[in-house]
Amino acid sequence: MKRWHLLVWLIAFAILLPLASITSAQSEPTALVDRALAAAGEREGHPLDRISANYTWDQLVFPDSSYGCPQPGGVYTQNTVSGYKITVSPLNSGNLYDFRASMDGAVFLLCTINGIAPDSKPDASQTAVPPATVVVPPTNAAPSTATINAPILAYVGSDGNVVLRGKEVSPSATITSDADRRFEGQVFYPSATHDYGRFRWSPDGTRLVFTDVRTQQAFIVSNGQAAQLLASNVLVLMPLAWSAQGSEVAYAVPTGQNVPNTPEIVVQVQAIAGAGAAPRVVGSFSFGQGCGGGGYSPALAAYYTDAGYGGNSLALVWTNNGFVHSTNCTGVGIRLTSFDGTTVWELPNVKNLTLSPNGSLAVALSGSQGGNTGFTIDSAVLVNLETGQTTPLLQNANLHALGWSADGTTVYAVTRELASSIDGNANAALGQQLFAVWPDTFSEYKLTLWSLPASGGQPTQLATFAGYAVGNVVGEPGSNRVIVSATASELAAVQAINAGSPIDQVIRLRPVTNLWLVSPGTGTSVEMIAGDAGSPSFSSAAQFNVIPASPVLATDLIVGSKAVVNVEAEDALNLRESPSTTASIVSVLQRGDVVTVIAGPQVVNGLRWWQLRVDATGTVGWAVDQVVENGITQQTLVPQ
Repeated sequence: MKRWHLLVWLIAFAILLPLASITSAQSEPTALVDRALAAAGEREGHPLDRISANYTWDQLVFPDSSYGCPQPGGVYTQNTVSGYKITVSPLNSGNLYDFRASMDGAVFLLCTINGIAPDSKPDASQTAVPPATVVVPPTNAAPSTATINAPILAYVGSDGNVVLRGKEVSPSATITSDADRRFEGQVFYPSATHDYGRFRWSPDGTRLVFTDVRTQQAFIVSNGQAAQLLASNVLVLMPLAWSAQGSEVAYAVPTGQNVPNTPEIVVQVQAIAGAGAAPRVVGSFSFGQGCGGGGYSPALAAYYTDAGYGGNSLALVWTNNGFVHSTNCTGVGIRLTSFDGTTVWELPNVKNLTLSPNGSLAVALSGSQGGNTGFTIDSAVLVNLETGQTTPLLQNANLHALGWSADGTTVYAVTRELASSIDGNANAALGQQLFAVWPDTFSEYKLTLWSLPASGGQPTQLATFAGYAVGNVVGEPGSNRVIVSATASELAAVQAINAGSPIDQVIRLRPVTNLWLVSPGTGTSVEMIAGDAGSPSFSSAAQFNVIPASPVLATDLIVGSKAVVNVEAEDALNLRESPSTTASIVSVLQRGDVVTVIAGPQVVNGLRWWQLRVDATGTVGWAVDQVVENGITQQTLVPQ
């Protein structure tokens, strides 16, 4: 199966155009996008275009001629077909329209609106903006609290959920449980129900805010409390910003209002004191659009997920004079807009703005527009957030990522230099199945971590990694240790494909982002502390009390419905005589087996069991719908 991948978080922007740097990206199906905008506009009662609506498109291979959207009574050929999934989300309503189409447009249908069939009657609770999934402790027991001691690190775990961990790994707690990050169809690009990240701690470290780009919502976790919904309809790729005292947190909201004679929109800044409080408008600014693309390599997709679109995380900083913010969706360009909406200063040729711990300064990459990547870096600079004045800190054309020590005295920089490249074998069918673009040239880089005084001085080399890119560099409070999130390259996977290795071996070489702990000193040590993880962020607090999310996820299984076994290809699901881990095994189910749910659920041994009938054999038994391994919850049965 060949899969064209468009990162879902690009729906935060209204115009999706391939970047010049992504020369291998698939061209947008313009006519079909126009058709989807027109069809959604008819439903909305007014015309829609690329300014008044967000949209995404994804070229996929579907298992049959239903294009992934079977209709009641429909009859479909069982051969795979290529086509498009196109989503449209009007800015003024928040509805999400999901269209499916054949490559030539002969088949074009509206699959769902807000996740339900277009002719279905929504529940009374259905709203235009998808409702938040708020983590709530089980009602049949008092919530248990885990106490995590400094250094307190937040990051996104391998299952896509938010993890907090303390000193020397343990204890740790997962504070969301519904991300459902998975790799469907044995491909290199993950799917997920939620895409959490973009962490920001309050100045005292007692509250953590983060966003979910799939629902365009923001969440907050306070000391001793469970995760709660903070705000909806948020410009989620732009982080939230705390006030200097930490009494409020600000977030950006797209208004749908265009700035006359420009491709920009007006973004409103709202501030809120906490979950359930009433927000207030504290400012507004203009924000440029025009981002998008497709056909990303697996390493590039993983890097963008960790570092932000284009590798340039967006900025939003609450200052005494207004809000420092990115000027457009590419992340290149920074502006201070006062509370009354006027521009105080602007730096069009800086990116990767990284705030100092005390919020008075930032460090950024400076350069010029152009070059093979669209932006040529020449130096790292300190930025005075009050005046916009920049001070050169380090000149190096290979600069790539930046960070701060927790005490603000040291700046960290990462350089990126090409180490080796490999071409994919054009005749390797497995490469075409697993990669969005194949054949292509895939590269690995030498990634070097440096430290230098924030006041200026000579850099000191700390560590070197072999990989694709670095997304985040964060200093650990109370020490000189550093966390680096580094994405591996595709070289090992491409070499295995070129050598004719089987798919199960190649999949194990999928490039992921790992968290590395660098301990400088005599004989600097480097150790991986979390695999397939990202977006690390430290709290300044000495202690944090956490209510972990329930490990048992909600289920959509219904008695009388059909389900599909969802275990990994090398695993199996035991069908037992009764709902117990000690009961006799009557059958072993493989990935893709179809079953009918005939009774349940029953909770036994801390697991949720369903009685099933195997469609192919008629065998009846009991199986669990999810298991937890290494702290990761895997759904073993999903609705058909």
